[in-house]
Amino acid sequence: MSLEGYTDQENSLDSEKAADNSVIEIGKIDEIEKIEKIEKTENYLEDDIDAVHKRLRALVGSEELKSWLKIDSRRSGFDLAINWLSIALGLTLLCICAPLIAQPVQTVTLPATVLMIAAFFLNGFGQYGLFILGHDGLHGCLHKNLNTNDTICRWLIYSPMFMAFEDGRRNHLEHHKRLGHADDPDRYLHRLSDKNSFLALLAFCLGIKTFVKTVIKVSPLGAKLRAQELNKSQEESQIRREETNYDLDTEAVKPKDGSSTDSKAAKPLLTYIKNRLAVAIWQVAILSLLFMLHLPLWLYLTHWILPIYFCVFLADEIRAFCDHAVPILPDERADAKRMVSYTPNLAEKIVFAPHSMHLHAEHHLFPRVPYYNRKNVHNKLKGRPEITCHKSYLVFLLNLFTSLPLANENKGN
Repeated sequence: MSLEGYTDQENSLDSEKAADNSVIEIGKIDEIEKIEKIEKTENYLEDDIDAVHKRLRALVGSEELKSWLKIDSRRSGFDLAINWLSIALGLTLLCICAPLIAQPVQTVTLPATVLMIAAFFLNGFGQYGLFILGHDGLHGCLHKNLNTNDTICRWLIYSPMFMAFEDGRRNHLEHHKRLGHADDPDRYLHRLSDKNSFLALLAFCLGIKTFVKTVIKVSPLGAKLRAQELNKSQEESQIRREETNYDLDTEAVKPKDGSSTDSKAAKPLLTYIKNRLAVAIWQVAILSLLFMLHLPLWLYLTHWILPIYFCVFLADEIRAFCDHAVPILPDERADAKRMVSYTPNLAEKIVFAPHSMHLHAEHHLFPRVPYYNRKNVHNKLKGRPEITCHKSYLVFLLNLFTSLPLANENKGN
């Protein structure tokens, strides 16, 4: 299997699909009656987020959900090719202006500068599109065959951008389990308590506050720190039981033959090297390609590494914040309301949320629904008060910047 130390993932994902299809039918009528009673009290938004998830899922019929869960591998392959084509076009532009950029800086012409800027964003937007496709791959939604799904993610998406697929999956699935809870591994991205000033939020948007933490989070060291955190939690036994089975909420992975992941944690260096072998191969390949095309090697930094930071890392951190941030303090009072989606214009979709990532609440409700079917979930649940829907990422951020600092609603009570 592609994920070290784990097995039977394909059967687990099939079981999860079956859970998606059957969970609605059991107690459907009773569930709807409960919803109506709760809504009449006009305080249902004060539930915890798990109750919100359950209530919204009960509104979708099993046959309807089954149709949404169908994976179209050709569609994923087409979008993957489009994103790589964007990168290829960026490389082509660099080749066109290569004779000019080889000259001293003071002699570089305006056309060459424009081409280089265009190449930067073609590379960056292509990389980010790949990264978001990889997000679907973390949930096994890129290809019907899980082995193929993981291979695509590892070799054609994550490794070229210095990322290890295995660590990304581990962290992301834990986020899905624990959204709206204190032990969500991504909570530092969503909370406002440490961003409650203009400068603090600006530092976050520039990556100053979170870069190191995010890099560590998706590494073997991050896995070890996470395990230590869980050991201190009163919920340790419950969470570990959840981590041994896939279900609708968690999509966790079943350990191989009942074994523990402690053996992996005991050899973090070996695990780190093995998971990043593909990363090293890709970086050598990229540098070799620049050399063969007679392009200066500093373009590796300016047109491969920097786009990853600005167009992938920063864009995704900001998107992740917007997708779960609620302008309420203390943070705990916002937890039941972290189901947020956007309906942005095309430019914002390209920059912040390609491949339907803007429909993020819908994704958390049904993480196994592929990105190209997420619009169906949105149309089904449109208007539900449990889901906050903003029109623009930039407008949300601007409004938040101008409203800081927020008052703590618990003070004075």
